[in-house]
Amino acid sequence: MTDANRTSTRATNMATSSSSTTTSSSSSSHSSSSTTSASGGFLSQAKLTLRRDTLLDITWSNAAHDVTINLNQYVAFTGNKLVWSVRDAGGFRSACKGIVLDGTFLVAYAREDADGSQESRLDLGGYIIFNPLTKVFEPAGLGFSQDGAEKIVASSRSLLDVTLISSFNIAKLLRDPAFAHAIKDVAERAETNAQNQREEAMREMSEEVEGIKNEANQLRDRLDKLASRADTAMSEMKSHIEEISRESSSRFEQEMTTLINSVAAMTLKAVYAQIRELDLKILNVDQQTAYETHWAPPPYQPTGTAGGDE
Repeated sequence: MTDANRTSTRATNMATSSSSTTTSSSSSSHSSSSTTSASGGFLSQAKLTLRRDTLLDITWSNAAHDVTINLNQYVAFTGNKLVWSVRDAGGFRSACKGIVLDGTFLVAYAREDADGSQESRLDLGGYIIFNPLTKVFEPAGLGFSQDGAEKIVASSRSLLDVTLISSFNIAKLLRDPAFAHAIKDVAERAETNAQNQREEAMREMSEEVEGIKNEANQLRDRLDKLASRADTAMSEMKSHIEEISRESSSRFEQEMTTLINSVAAMTLKAVYAQIRELDLKILNVDQQTAYETHWAPPPYQPTGTAGGDE
C-alpha cells in the first residue's frame, strides 16, 4: 500500500470516527435531556422536611447524599404569588406568614392578609430536579446544568489529541469553558450547602444558649421565691419566740409576785404572834386582862395575797 493510500485511508477513518462520535454525543445529549426533564417527579418520592420556614431537607434512598436547600434564596413573593427566581433573588419569608409544606407544594400567606384568605402555592417539583449525573437533588439554575453537559459532549472532539484519537487531553479539558462552568457549579453548590449548615449550626447554638438562659432565669426565680419564703418563716418564728418569751416573763412575774406576797404575809403573821406573846409575858394576870380588853392588837388581816387567812 502506497503512502497516499495510507493517508487517504487514515483520513477516511478519522472522518468516520468523528461522525460516529458526533452522533453518539447527540444521542447521549438527547437521552440525558429526557432523563433530567423527567427527574422532577422524583421529588414526590423523597422525604421532604421544612425547617424554620425556609430550609428544605431532602432525603431519598437513591440519592448520593441528603441535601438541604434554602428556599429563601430562590423563592420570591411577587404579586401575592410565590414564584421561583434565580439564586439570591428570593426573599419570600419577609413577606409571607403561615409557611408550610403540603407534599411538594410550598404554601404561604401574605403578611398583609389579615383574614388569611389569600393562599399562594408553588410546586417545588418543577424547580428542584434530581440530577442523574451527580445523583443529588438540585435547585434549577444552581447544579450541573444540562447545557453544560451538552457543551462538554459537543466539544468532545476538541478534547482529543489529533495525532492519537484515543489519548485524552487533560490540558484541553481543564481549559474547556463547559468543564470550568461545571466545576464552578459544583463548587458553588458545595459552598451553599456548607453555608446552610453553618447557619443551621449557629441557629441551633443560639437556641441552646437561649434555652440555658431561660432555665437559669427560672432557677433564679425559684431561688428568690425560696429565699423570700425563708425570710418570711424566720420572721414568723422570731415573732412567735418573742410572744412566747413575753408570755413566759409575764407568767413568771405573776408567780414570783404571788410567792413574795405569800412569804410576806406568813412573816408578818409570825411577827404579830411573837409580839403578842412577848407582850403577854411581861404582864401580870390583871394587866393581861386589861391589855386584851383595851390594848390588844387587832387580828392580823393579810392584804394583797390570794387566799390568805388570819
